[in-house]
Amino acid sequence: MKYLDILKQMRSKRLMNPTNISKQDLEDVVEHLVYMQNARNLQQLRYVIIDHADEAIFKMTNLVSDHKIPLENAPSAYLIIGTLHDVNPNKLLGMDIGIASQIIKEACFEKGYDTITINNVALKELADYVNKPGFYPQNIIAIGVSTMEIKTIVNNKQTGTTKDEHNNHVVYKLDKDTLLMK
Repeated sequence: MKYLDILKQMRSKRLMNPTNISKQDLEDVVEHLVYMQNARNLQQLRYVIIDHADEAIFKMTNLVSDHKIPLENAPSAYLIIGTLHDVNPNKLLGMDIGIASQIIKEACFEKGYDTITINNVALKELADYVNKPGFYPQNIIAIGVSTMEIKTIVNNKQTGTTKDEHNNHVVYKLDKDTLLMK
């Protein structure tokens, strides 16, 4: 499959179906991160695997509060991206988290899993919950299997998301000519 075809199919899916995701599959995903490009080769990110549907973590995210996702549609696993010391968000860290997030999402897609990046989470509460001394969570990738249909519409003016007449999720993407500054 061509890379563009993969990107066209990958979407952030909030509604997951209960499924088992092996710790080995998640460790395989992390292996991709060994080879990721990162700012100044600082290799400042670390990862924590949660290989089950964790109700406490689910409730710390905005999936419950903002998106009203019921517990039965919670993710089946989580990969938490963090650092070894409490750092203020900065440009280099942000770049590394973005690169890592995309690699995780692509590696999960390759294994047949769906993902959603969760930025809105109680990070201090999450750090206390995972209880890994010296680990400071920065972001979460929620992982599962979804039957949620998402329609992508490429156009030259509209961005954002909406629901169609059948309550399906619709994502608007700007076209190539709009993205290119000529």
